[in-house]
Amino acid sequence: MVNPQPAPLDITVIERDIKRGTRYFHGVTTVPAIANVLAGRGYTDAEHQQGLGYLAKMLGFRSPSPVMVPTSSIYARGKLDEWDGPNIAIARAALNHRFPDQATYVVGDLTNQAGYEAVLNVITFLERVTALRDGTDPNRAGTRDADKAAVALLGQRNVFTPTIEAELRGLVAEATATAPQSPQVEVIGIDDYNQATLAFHEWLADWRETARAVITRRDYLIRLGLAQRRSSKAMVEDVDDEDIETIE
Repeated sequence: MVNPQPAPLDITVIERDIKRGTRYFHGVTTVPAIANVLAGRGYTDAEHQQGLGYLAKMLGFRSPSPVMVPTSSIYARGKLDEWDGPNIAIARAALNHRFPDQATYVVGDLTNQAGYEAVLNVITFLERVTALRDGTDPNRAGTRDADKAAVALLGQRNVFTPTIEAELRGLVAEATATAPQSPQVEVIGIDDYNQATLAFHEWLADWRETARAVITRRDYLIRLGLAQRRSSKAMVEDVDDEDIETIE
């Protein structure tokens, strides 16, 4: 006896899953810390690509978006995100006290950032500190000794050492990497479409519930579409899921 095929999902369920899935993927790919937490529960690059593949088929395509961010890149961005805030603050405090000119040069316009902006922060920081150390900025020919002393102080504060520099540059290389382009996009048939909607419905339910269980930061839950604030009428109107937690 042939097992009956599952009934296709209602269009309202499909549209809801597309909306929920879009918010979920946006949260995972733009906030590295979210991906890092989920990685501890088995959210691998293959798992990420599988979900994206289902969603892409639901949107009418056979393959995902041409450029994907590997899980290793997401992890590296998270590590750089964790590093830039406290270490730039320490560098600013130390240099302001003893080398104010070098403080302005290195961290004067740097502020604590999140996501990919944190990666750019670290890149800028590395470029400026190495310029002081190596004396490569022609505009600072008259401050070479003070510049090198400032870099030495950052080493004493465990902000910039050869080991830290190598680690940061490795993370930057990972964080700025992208996966190869996907194959040519093709339109899919109705049977493949129905299978994708059912598979994505189950996949998304799994990872939304997992995220709800392991992620405790409210702003992260909001980014994933699992919570909302009452303070913004626009945000309340934008989210129509019946199971979203409301956060005061």
